[in-house]
Amino acid sequence: MLIMMNNPLASIILWLTWISCNSSESGRSEQIYQDTTEFQNTTLNVDSLVRSIESNRTYDSVVIETYEMSSEGGEITGFFDSGQHLKKIRAIHFGEMGKIQNVHYMHYDSLIFQKRVHFTYDRPFYEAGYKVTVDSFMCNCITRPLDCDTSSFLIEKAFLLNKMNLKEGN
Repeated sequence: MLIMMNNPLASIILWLTWISCNSSESGRSEQIYQDTTEFQNTTLNVDSLVRSIESNRTYDSVVIETYEMSSEGGEITGFFDSGQHLKKIRAIHFGEMGKIQNVHYMHYDSLIFQKRVHFTYDRPFYEAGYKVTVDSFMCNCITRPLDCDTSSFLIEKAFLLNKMNLKEGN
């Protein structure tokens, strides 16, 4: 250390290194703050998008029967805005011992939010007096993409668009 103090060039290099390290740390703190703010804004944005999609009564809807997707049939409903962009898919799959309802919300063709409700019957639905238990799951697919069931989304979306003879991207 004594050698550096006697050498002015070494002192300048040490000082510049110290300044650059402190300024990059400051920049990193700002980046963490910016990332956190974007994350919070994205979360709020998804919530407001879902509310907007859910409350919009002007969407055109198309219902497709899905006898080949479950033991007791079902239906997939697509909701389209005026530009024919798919905004929401609601799929109901019936089975002998219950049913599953998936609701997928989209923004610019990307899955942003998902709700899944699973109704389980204690005996087949055609027997009198069956009891129903309900489990539900909701997921913000932007902030928790690994928790979303993208396979059901892709299958149900492809089935709907195929039956409607539409291409992906609508």
